[in-house]
Amino acid sequence: MECKTNDAFEAAWDDFGKTWRDKYMHIDFYKYVLDFWLSKRHLWCKTWRPTATFHTNNLIESWHSKLKRKYLPYNRNHRVDRVIYVLTQLAERDYRAQVLRVLAGIEDTAAAINAVARKKKASKISPFVADQMIKINADHVTCLSFSSTFVYVLKVAEVIDGKGVILSCTCEDFEVHKEPLS
Repeated sequence: MECKTNDAFEAAWDDFGKTWRDKYMHIDFYKYVLDFWLSKRHLWCKTWRPTATFHTNNLIESWHSKLKRKYLPYNRNHRVDRVIYVLTQLAERDYRAQVLRVLAGIEDTAAAINAVARKKKASKISPFVADQMIKINADHVTCLSFSSTFVYVLKVAEVIDGKGVILSCTCEDFEVHKEPLS
């Protein structure tokens, strides 16, 4: 859902209810969404996922395309036993081999390639502009993202030599890798 604030979400939820419950009288559908999906809104609504890198099922669609193109090309033999064989013997083997190549440092993941692109973009920012993006407060530091409208909050601990150590950050790199994009 494209709502960026809690108020916007509440308004969209009210509209959803007016449309599906009241106008079209699909009470069961509305109740299903209410009972099953509303409590999980933090998993699918931008309001609670501001740093998520994707909001669609594009990764699943991409995998489905790869499955059809690479593992089931021109093959109309889509019996269940054949599909299970392809998934368990061919696709899983290739996936495990790719994971091993990534772990061995032979191949980069798409996430690593994206991180390199973001680092390259960050390195092009002038020191003056970078300084303007950072605000130091008494108990935290805020940093404006150079690639979006997000403001990240950092908790920093002072060290003896005067440099700070980042204890936490709301950026996606820190959340995933426990370190910020350097």
